[in-house]
Amino acid sequence: MLNELKFSVEMLGIMTAITILAKIVSYPYWGRIIDRFTNRAVLIATAFMVPLIPLIWLFSKELWVIAIAQAFSGFIWAGFDLAVFNSALSFVGRELRPAFISKYNSFAAFANGCGALAGALFLANFGTLSFIGFSGIMLVFLISGVARMVVALVFVQKLTTKKEMVNKTDERTMIFRLVAVYPTQGAVHQVVDGFDFTRKIVASGAERGRHVLADKLENTERSVMHNGEKFISFISRKKKL
Repeated sequence: MLNELKFSVEMLGIMTAITILAKIVSYPYWGRIIDRFTNRAVLIATAFMVPLIPLIWLFSKELWVIAIAQAFSGFIWAGFDLAVFNSALSFVGRELRPAFISKYNSFAAFANGCGALAGALFLANFGTLSFIGFSGIMLVFLISGVARMVVALVFVQKLTTKKEMVNKTDERTMIFRLVAVYPTQGAVHQVVDGFDFTRKIVASGAERGRHVLADKLENTERSVMHNGEKFISFISRKKKL
């Protein structure tokens, strides 16, 4: 941003803040999606969307496109990180989780550092290398996108669902809805689901109310008949007397 796009330091800070804010805003969204579609589906979907993040930088230097790329990056990484963390915790017993969390964070930080160093070393040694019209930092973005896609293709097949709740929806359909449909229609689905849930609650309440009312009426009827019989019996005895 500073060297190639000639952004100011202030604009660099704004772009960084966009990614962080996108993460903060999207965490609750991904939490609901994971509850609905399981960690595995979210992990697969985001794993194949993560390679798009560096590739966006190859095709535009416009400020608004870079801002969208930063927001997209925060959104996708939030879902990926949450799904990875939840999936990892599901395979660790409660007593081992504190130690596991510390090791996980250490490994993640180490891997992030290695990734940054790898890009820097590539630029230092192969900065003049050109491939299909891309060179320098743009070539690093291209290699990063391709490498991420290879990792996704290799490792998503190894994901297990042993401790995941089995979803009745077909997995491919579920992932397609998650990536292509749910972000745009999620609000509609939530409203419809909420209305259906409310309708069921109201219907259930009305049904219970009907049963309670019927029981009350039946008890009242029995009470009236019993008291009436007692009164008639009392009058009959008085006449005899």
